[in-house]
Amino acid sequence: MFIFLFQCNEYHKKEISGDICYSLCHEKSFELKHCIDNDPYIKRFGLYSQPFHTGHIQINSETCLFQTFLIQDNLVVRVPVSVLHPETDIKLPHGLTVEQFSDLGRNYFNSILGYSHHQDLINRLLQFADFNGNQELSLGEVQSVWRLINNREFLLLFLFHKQSSVPNINGTCGSLYRFEYHPKNYLYHSNKSGFLSAIFTNSYRWGFPSLHKRLKIAVGLLELVIDLSETEGFPFFLCNIDSNLFGYTEKYELLLQNMSELKSAQMLKNIFANRTCVSDGDCQYSSQCRSLCDNATRKCSSQILNTPLYYVCDILREYILIGETGHYYYDLKHYLEKCIQVSPNMVEFSAYMNEFHAFLWDFIKNDAK
Repeated sequence: MFIFLFQCNEYHKKEISGDICYSLCHEKSFELKHCIDNDPYIKRFGLYSQPFHTGHIQINSETCLFQTFLIQDNLVVRVPVSVLHPETDIKLPHGLTVEQFSDLGRNYFNSILGYSHHQDLINRLLQFADFNGNQELSLGEVQSVWRLINNREFLLLFLFHKQSSVPNINGTCGSLYRFEYHPKNYLYHSNKSGFLSAIFTNSYRWGFPSLHKRLKIAVGLLELVIDLSETEGFPFFLCNIDSNLFGYTEKYELLLQNMSELKSAQMLKNIFANRTCVSDGDCQYSSQCRSLCDNATRKCSSQILNTPLYYVCDILREYILIGETGHYYYDLKHYLEKCIQVSPNMVEFSAYMNEFHAFLWDFIKNDAK
């Protein structure tokens, strides 16, 4: 297969590295046979067919950015199309020092996250790049990790590595990477079409898991909102929040089903930079991520307007405020109504989130008795 040939040829020439390169090229312990590019979950998960720049070459936006393969242990292997077009791959110069690579990484993170020294992130990147654990970095290692973080989907997986609702990275080789596959279990489809939906407008609720399991999923959703507000010290936003954006695992843990809707404040500022406007409507990335039009300059401002908690609580109201809530009903209703009025001020936001989070956990523990 061409993918093996390209990757393993670069690996043998020491131009790339990764913790699964040996398994791929020597042991051949997994094969890329079961292509799932047309799987609905895969199509929704990431940056599937958007304009893609690698080096100075743009790959046609009509082309899928990845080939995706399902392998054993329910893992997905993502193969960026650049693997099949080696002339487009980013190549770092020979003789690059760790300090120079750190500066490259810092400048890149500044453009994605906002200005900072990002030292903790740089340290984690250098540790991640040391695939063989010998406390030294080869050109193949830094070149591989540089290609990986220049892939927006991988970068988000890397940044949110502690967030349980984001799939774990499970190995890399060059710009190829592996992560967990969770193909089913959407939160719910309130606008689903069909015979039953036409007669019973709330038929989508019939497939809901038990309240105890829904509350566990709700806790994961709140934890995601908390993490979005503080990942790497910079805020992130979900720009199209609806029930279809989320799913859950067999253990009823929340899953973010579409990484392409995840944007840092700096990413949105970059989108709005120098965008001319006549009204606020011209400064809209999505209905939930927008800016304001500065009437004096006729440019979109750098202030990002986004209230994820409002939309998340709207989803939760539909998801947990039904069923056997018992005497907790009014407390749940109180928290869900209050979230609409919570100020974006971090002190009030944090206090509310911690209080609601603790309440849900208390509910879950008591319900389990």
